[in-house]
Amino acid sequence: MKKWIQKISNALSFVVCLFTLTVVFFDVSHVFFQDSMHFAGLGLYVAAAYYFVVDASLRVCLSGFRGDVVLKRVFDFSLLALLLMPVFSIVYPPSFLAIFLIVCIAGRLDHIVSGLRFLNLSPEQLFLMGFVYVAFIGMLLLSLPISLKTTVPMLDIMFTAVSAICVTGLLTLDVSQVFSPFGQGVLLLLIQMGGLGVMTFYALFSMFSHKKLSQKEQAAYEESLTAGSRQEFFALIRTIIKVTLGFELCGALLLWGFFISQGNTSIVAAGHAVFLAVSGFCNAGITNLSQGLQPFSHNPGVLLTIAALIVVGGLGFPVLFDCAKSFRRKHSWATMKAQTKLCLCMSVILIVSSSLSVFFLEIRSAYEGQGFFEAALQSVFHAVSSRTAGFSTHSLTLFHPATLWLLIIFMFIGTAPGSTGGGIKTSTAGLLIITLWRIMRGENQIQLFGRTIPKDNIFRLISVTSIALITVGFVLFVLLLLEQQPFFTVIFETVSAFATVGYSLDATGQMQTPAKCVLMATMFFGRLGPLTIAFALTRRRSQAHYAYPEERILIG
Repeated sequence: MKKWIQKISNALSFVVCLFTLTVVFFDVSHVFFQDSMHFAGLGLYVAAAYYFVVDASLRVCLSGFRGDVVLKRVFDFSLLALLLMPVFSIVYPPSFLAIFLIVCIAGRLDHIVSGLRFLNLSPEQLFLMGFVYVAFIGMLLLSLPISLKTTVPMLDIMFTAVSAICVTGLLTLDVSQVFSPFGQGVLLLLIQMGGLGVMTFYALFSMFSHKKLSQKEQAAYEESLTAGSRQEFFALIRTIIKVTLGFELCGALLLWGFFISQGNTSIVAAGHAVFLAVSGFCNAGITNLSQGLQPFSHNPGVLLTIAALIVVGGLGFPVLFDCAKSFRRKHSWATMKAQTKLCLCMSVILIVSSSLSVFFLEIRSAYEGQGFFEAALQSVFHAVSSRTAGFSTHSLTLFHPATLWLLIIFMFIGTAPGSTGGGIKTSTAGLLIITLWRIMRGENQIQLFGRTIPKDNIFRLISVTSIALITVGFVLFVLLLLEQQPFFTVIFETVSAFATVGYSLDATGQMQTPAKCVLMATMFFGRLGPLTIAFALTRRRSQAHYAYPEERILIG
């Protein structure tokens, strides 16, 4: 009975904490932009405070008045003093009570985790809720006065937080002009968490705090990182953090040297270098430079460093780990997994083909008047960036429509699985091409690098591609209804949001509120992946132990 009371209390505490955070968030926005407390007058703060006091009292009684439990609930009981102050004619601002409520919620993080487990969420739903929750907290932090240099609409702050956690790069405001150094730091943290994955940070926190993961959480993480056991999973998490910080540090040091040579001070150069290194490796495409990368359009050091970070981050951790293991052996290529070979081949093919395409299409258009080396440099940079990063040295409206159409295709393909980028993934596109070729030749089995691809892999391939195309088509239809923009511009923005690229034809900032909300949902969908969202929103059925008679259906 006692355990059931604690479980129900944790679940109720979880709901109250999320509701109170929502109220505080809207109050912060109203205080900053309208100088008024919208919800405080309704007594919601007082109701939440009374709940925390009663809940803390109940927990202390159930524990037998243990000292450690009482110490955990000191701030909860301090709310009682605030509630009694009006009786003695002591007046305090509602924001003071809000601060105490946030502190109480911070002490109940374990209740939030228990509440999620009580809801018995699937691994896909945990991933979805993790991204939504971190985006919400990031939006709350970015809306604080300390994060902003000037007042901006709350919708734009929300859009920026979602774009950062989804490592997309579509923005409706100038990061350098709107956000303070603190706000840019919050934005950088969101980019890092979005690039590596929110659940990776949660697993890292669990590892350092010696918190035991549930079997469902552990299974989800091991599947996402192709780990075979708990020990291998935690070893991979440590390696991921080391590899990420290592590449970002090397990139930041190189960029710092290039920025110093441009006449920037050490501190300013370091701020820009770290931001660009993290944004580049995580394929976010967000800069804290007032003019973006336009001043460095002819600087090979800056562009090639960022391009290298994009490529490494886009290869994915499974590919990087397999390459590292294979290079230690004599026959490195032969010992690589088929997925690694496919991702490497597709990456090389896409980079070379897209670079040549952009160069020859734009040599007499956007790059007209530039030298061969400068045009080739920018072609390679835009070709690499188009796969999911979204960095650009000039407005894409200068590109030829044929070039923009190719960029749409490359954006839709994206990067490798398990990487910091988006799209349907290079392995999906490569396997789709091979499957179509084998089918046209009348072959029943799909073979690749001396391996036979299972049929369930083919079903998953068809599912991912189909859901992605349906999603892009549906979002395109909705945006065409909401916006009076040219068709080509809308489809470019749609694919850019879905593939979490961030390329734009300068149309995102001009869109109305409903269209921006649609783009935010599209970025979430693209970052988490079509199948993850589909599994999170549907109930999976158990496999049937019987089969109906087969019957062929005419196709095509």
